[in-house]
Amino acid sequence: MYKGMDKEDKEVVITLLSNGSSNLFKDNSLTLFSNKLHTPIILNPLNYNYIALHEIGISLNSGNIKIPYEKPAIIYFEWDTTFRYHLEDLSNYEIKKQVFKNTYEQNKNHFFINHPNKFGIYSNKGFIENQIYTPNTIAEELKKLEFFSRENFFQGKLEFSLFKEYLNEKSSIDRNTIPWWQRFEIKHYKSNSQNSLADQNKVLGLLIHKRLAEALKLDTYVKEHLINHSSHFEIPDSFVIDSEPYFLYFIDENEIIRGTIFLDNKIESNENNVINIDCNIVDPYISNTKFCNTIATFNNVSSKQDFLQYFPNYRTFNVLRWHKFDSNNFKL
Repeated sequence: MYKGMDKEDKEVVITLLSNGSSNLFKDNSLTLFSNKLHTPIILNPLNYNYIALHEIGISLNSGNIKIPYEKPAIIYFEWDTTFRYHLEDLSNYEIKKQVFKNTYEQNKNHFFINHPNKFGIYSNKGFIENQIYTPNTIAEELKKLEFFSRENFFQGKLEFSLFKEYLNEKSSIDRNTIPWWQRFEIKHYKSNSQNSLADQNKVLGLLIHKRLAEALKLDTYVKEHLINHSSHFEIPDSFVIDSEPYFLYFIDENEIIRGTIFLDNKIESNENNVINIDCNIVDPYISNTKFCNTIATFNNVSSKQDFLQYFPNYRTFNVLRWHKFDSNNFKL
């Protein structure tokens, strides 16, 4: 949109679709996308040119996992327990967790650094974009993190997967409405024999941001042993890192963590139901973010509907950065 200095202001209305230019922008998603315009828009540089949001429509069959900018979603760690600064017997699971937490509390500034530190901790931090996910899309995003195995079976590593199973025929739930149940699983397969001696003192674990863990339904889980098939419920211990809440998960060899079941294809929103629309053609330019400045904000968005369509009661006009552009980038 632009507004001229003459008496007759002119408007240009552009409709942008999240899949509108997928052939050109392969990474387009529901909440982060670019559109190539059919014809470049050239505005008169002598005019005062502005942009405003006219309308928004978005599917709400998914949730927005909001983790603060530059904060890790997951911290993977390997703990070599032969680097011991303690006398406790770490074969006891509860003692092991307490020693780990106490050691961190006393050494916060140099605990999660590259191995070897004096505690035998190697860590790798994983980030995800703040955007809207379904179980399928968040599963694919998390598989990109390098500390998760990309194969169905990879000895000595963690495997993160979204497990799906069709409901039993005798189930009282309508199979046509909900064709499967889903849950996230994290497995730790046994190392191969030649590495077993070196790895027997190594503990693998994850610190998952509280909002992500709740969205994945891992804030309460079943832990099962893959060999003897014993199982029990657990609630992860809470952990605060740089003022952010995390949950602590130890995963021993041949163990699997099974999250709570999803009976639909939705991840619930867990952050105040706010939608911000950011645009890359708005002035002033903000150099440390990918999509620059917010052109509209919607608060208290209801998750009780499948599709959101909003027409702002009033338009907030933002100054355009350029007088000519042939593509637009938007982030929700």
